[in-house]
Amino acid sequence: MRPAIDDLERLIARRPDALAAYALLVTGHLAARDPVRAATTARALTKAAPREPRGPYLLGVALLAQGNRAEARDQFARALSLSPGFVEPLSQLVSLDLAARQSDVALVRVTKQVGLVPESAAHQMLLSQVHVARNESRAAEAAFLKAAELDPRLTGPYLGLGQLYAQTGRHGEALAKLTEALRINPQDLGLVMASGIIHELTGDIPKAREAYEKVLAINPRFAPAANNLAWLHSEHGGETEKALALAQTAKAVAPDDPRISDTLGWILYRRGAYQRALSLLQESAAKLPDNPQVQYHLGMAYAQVGNQESARKALTVAVNSATDFQGKEEARKVLAGLQ
Repeated sequence: MRPAIDDLERLIARRPDALAAYALLVTGHLAARDPVRAATTARALTKAAPREPRGPYLLGVALLAQGNRAEARDQFARALSLSPGFVEPLSQLVSLDLAARQSDVALVRVTKQVGLVPESAAHQMLLSQVHVARNESRAAEAAFLKAAELDPRLTGPYLGLGQLYAQTGRHGEALAKLTEALRINPQDLGLVMASGIIHELTGDIPKAREAYEKVLAINPRFAPAANNLAWLHSEHGGETEKALALAQTAKAVAPDDPRISDTLGWILYRRGAYQRALSLLQESAAKLPDNPQVQYHLGMAYAQVGNQESARKALTVAVNSATDFQGKEEARKVLAGLQ
């Protein structure tokens, strides 16, 4: 059991040199959503141990939680100067760079630190993420491969490679990398989930279903797997009752996810519960207004409840999209009938 905040404060009062207690206390305040007290404790840590990089790093995290990005940057940079191999403050700085659309700055920053710690797999992973953000797939691939070479026990590089290959249409390579990673950690939810998604993208529904079922065997309330498996059961000749139960589970776990609202809404639509479906599909479309399949589902629900004008608007968005999706031809036919 982790020490309570009060226990840590008493320990620090007795032992001002108990640096680990300071760090735990900052983390506790952040978990309690009290970044002001977290910052105060972090400042005390930097005063007690000026050469300890965790002090400015934790202070930066606390300041960032308060929205003070400028001072947070300064503290992360200070932590990095105290410990050039400390990847956490570097990761925070890179995130700030990318959020500010300064990917060139992020790349220079990470490349410099990689040069100082060339044997660090964590730094190679960070470098790969910057290249992904810059749409530099070959450079990202090289960094992922280097990270895997430096520490073959890590599954992150393989997952990153799998996602990268899937995004560039190299599904066979993606599955090969994910299979390698699953040999290392067969219970990794992210890896199993990613393999299911790629199998689904390539049309191998039985293997996709098997992967999602494996995820749910590990964690029965893992919402993305429940959602995807519900969709497969609904759209690919599966068990309709199971589809509904899975979608309801996903919605209960992640009520604000618009993709889950779309899945549950469409399952209810297929069952003839049009008003209930419409409410969920409106919720989904509000968050995913440019998703043509969501607009198609919404338009179909509007048509069923007699709101032809709203149905025309939603189906027009769906049909005019350059993206192909399951049901596009039906959307065209229904829209033509509404004109």
